[in-house]
Amino acid sequence: MRKGITCDGDERYNYTIEECRKCALRGKMLCGRDPAIVLDTLNLIDGYIPTERDRPTLTVTDLTAVCHRKTYLQENYDYWEKPSDLFFLWRGTFVHEILSRVDNPAWIKEKKFAVPYTIKLNGEDIEVYIVMKPDVIDTANLDIRDYKTTGSVFKSTKTISMSYKYQLGCYRWGVKKHYDILCNTYHDTFIDMKQDKMFPIPLMPLEEVEKFIQIQGAKILDFRFNKNIPPVLKGYPHYWMCRDYCNSVIHLCTELHSKEGI
Repeated sequence: MRKGITCDGDERYNYTIEECRKCALRGKMLCGRDPAIVLDTLNLIDGYIPTERDRPTLTVTDLTAVCHRKTYLQENYDYWEKPSDLFFLWRGTFVHEILSRVDNPAWIKEKKFAVPYTIKLNGEDIEVYIVMKPDVIDTANLDIRDYKTTGSVFKSTKTISMSYKYQLGCYRWGVKKHYDILCNTYHDTFIDMKQDKMFPIPLMPLEEVEKFIQIQGAKILDFRFNKNIPPVLKGYPHYWMCRDYCNSVIHLCTELHSKEGI
């Protein structure tokens, strides 16, 4: 679990979220970062408390995660993060602000819902909830849209990640199950500081989505129930996810990997 904040100004020091907030409220932070951005970022993560439910939950983010090891370590080990490493949380609020200003009666905007589902694991049926929150379901045009802020629209649309296809495929499957609406298209809209681009993503057949949920769900539940640490990604530690997107647990991952002797 996230224990607190590693100071952006000096990585030797770890603080609670409240201590970091007090520093930002002074108006001039010791790390030199803008206090408004840090405060808003802290507000996005503060107050998260895991809850016990009657059924295990699997989010679409869980299912489409490139690295299950990172998710497992964050759920089961203490770790610290810099506010700057959480900038993506703050950046993503731009899209939510835009959607809040748009009024279209045909759109279902940012509604979280859960679909009951059965995952087969080692011959046993495990009842779970598949949880998702599509940005926009356009009921008039039967289209689903997800918004992504990026450093470069050109680079992001040059090669589309398979995780985007899986994400929108799961949304389309969930929308059919929950709302009984079968969407015919889905798009990712990429936004950078200069432009935006609505990019079509190839449709996944619903039966292919179910197969994907079954395989990925069984893997994740096996990790959770049996406390088996997922393996490192192929190409570790030079894989782009390890290099660019794993500041929170990379040291812990490396330490455990050396003990695993693989």
